[in-house]
Amino acid sequence: MRDPAHWLLGFDGRIGRRAFWLGLVIVAIVGSVDQALSGVVKFAVGLLALWMFWALVAKRCHDRGRSAWAAVAWLAPHIVHWLILVAPLAGVGALAAGVFGLAAGLGLGAAIVGIWWLAGAVWFVATLGVLSGDRAANRFGAPPAA
Repeated sequence: MRDPAHWLLGFDGRIGRRAFWLGLVIVAIVGSVDQALSGVVKFAVGLLALWMFWALVAKRCHDRGRSAWAAVAWLAPHIVHWLILVAPLAGVGALAAGVFGLAAGLGLGAAIVGIWWLAGAVWFVATLGVLSGDRAANRFGAPPAA
């Protein structure tokens, strides 16, 4: 870990599991502060928390020998799934059976998204938070110090 600013804000290099988890705690604290704010300040603090989260994720992916696009790919199925399955199910339900059909379509879609989200969360925690990184230097740099 270089300096704290790079650790939380930079996208290059590698970090270990301990630095990753500590960074996530800091992101959670910043996110909690964001909840108490409003207006432009809330937007700026929320954007800072999002930036820090993705910087940590990118460096942790690098430690595992993967591009940060691997983490972006983790989110893509959720978006595609919503567009392809959940929204049409809700629409068809609404057309077929009114409010009850809409609720049933959204309920089924929400159940599918929930299962998918759980699988993604397990992958995320296992890959980035539990498994160790590459022991030797990889294309993203030398292994992080302790």
